[in-house]
Amino acid sequence: MIPDSIFFRVDANVNIGMGHARRCLIIAKEIKKNSEITDVFFISKSLPESFQNELKQNDIRIIYYSAPNIGELAFITKAITIKNKPALIIDSYQKDFYNENFQKEILTKVSKLVYIVLDNKCHYYAHILHNQNPLALTMQYETESYTKKLFGLKYLIIDEEFRRISKNSTPQNIKKQNNIALITFGGSDPYNLTIKTIKALDRIKSKFKKVIVVVGEMYPFGEDLKKTINSSSLNIELYKNTHEIQKLMLLCNVAFIPGGITTWELGALGIPVIILPFGEKVRAVARLLDSLNFAQYVEDPLNLTDTVLSEKIEELMKNSMYEHAKALKAEIDVDGIQYFVSSLFD
Repeated sequence: MIPDSIFFRVDANVNIGMGHARRCLIIAKEIKKNSEITDVFFISKSLPESFQNELKQNDIRIIYYSAPNIGELAFITKAITIKNKPALIIDSYQKDFYNENFQKEILTKVSKLVYIVLDNKCHYYAHILHNQNPLALTMQYETESYTKKLFGLKYLIIDEEFRRISKNSTPQNIKKQNNIALITFGGSDPYNLTIKTIKALDRIKSKFKKVIVVVGEMYPFGEDLKKTINSSSLNIELYKNTHEIQKLMLLCNVAFIPGGITTWELGALGIPVIILPFGEKVRAVARLLDSLNFAQYVEDPLNLTDTVLSEKIEELMKNSMYEHAKALKAEIDVDGIQYFVSSLFD
């Protein structure tokens, strides 16, 4: 059944970050641009104000989940039944969404049920599973026979501007001797790896002509960051919640990131990355990318002293970073979102 509307169940806050919500917005914009669907909704408990404004600018309506006494199933059911043939896309790690009863009840109300997943610990009754992470290709998922699995970098979802730039750039286009580093740890950076990385790079400052630091709207350590930058001997440029991240990335010859969607954005542009992961899921991805020679990573950076972290970073920078970047870029299909969107209407 072809849907007449699209609903996303997704949140963004300091603990979750912005990655899930940003990905859903990219999908929503692509749907509105390349289909007859005009009714798109975000069902959310928490979204930053600036992101809410961005949704409104793209004519995407927000349904606020502001009734804590109503369970997820009841609330979502009430929300989606304002339309006759809705599709529901869930981009969340919240366990409630994955139990059998929730899935089967929702299936009676929708034309398509879609999960953007990493977890493989349950049985899926959904029509579509999406996981652009190459780690998904190494995992077993229990599904129904009708379930489509859109796994790996062939189905990558990245912003239209990244796709455009990627098609016109190669790792060889980037100046390898500009010695500019990018530090960006997402919309919130709850463990404050931004400051930890600055302090580590300060110990090997001769390696860098400039360091570009990008923090998100929900970054909670602003005052400490200012003090760190003022006391650093590095040449640091600070950007907050910038809309020109692509341009900043293209200035750099190495990026320090936590993993996640930023890995694929930088990969599409051919920029070498060093991943400083937190959390077991992200560490597992980082290990896989390292084993495939797509990226490099530092194991357990949160528990390293600034001195040890700087030593590990310095050692990694001696390796063939541009060969890694070239290999990752070759693996990415920047038009993967088109396959995802078309699957909604099959």
